[in-house]
Amino acid sequence: MLKLSMVGETESFFAEMLHHDLSVTHFIHSDFLMLNRRIAGHCGIGSDVAKSEQFVRVKLPADSERGGVLTQASI
Repeated sequence: MLKLSMVGETESFFAEMLHHDLSVTHFIHSDFLMLNRRIAGHCGIGSDVAKSEQFVRVKLPADSERGGVLTQASI
């Protein structure tokens, strides 16, 4: 199931980019992640931000090292 969530994270991220017509620069560094319970746990973020298998947009703090495609579990 973790492998499916890894793919889902990337698919959800791309869908969010398209839906909100975001700049291509978000692929390199974004101020948000798309997480579900499983990916949040895998990344050590905690399940309190994503409580189900549904992907949700999670805002990152300004000093976060995460964000963008390169920090996603599928990559």
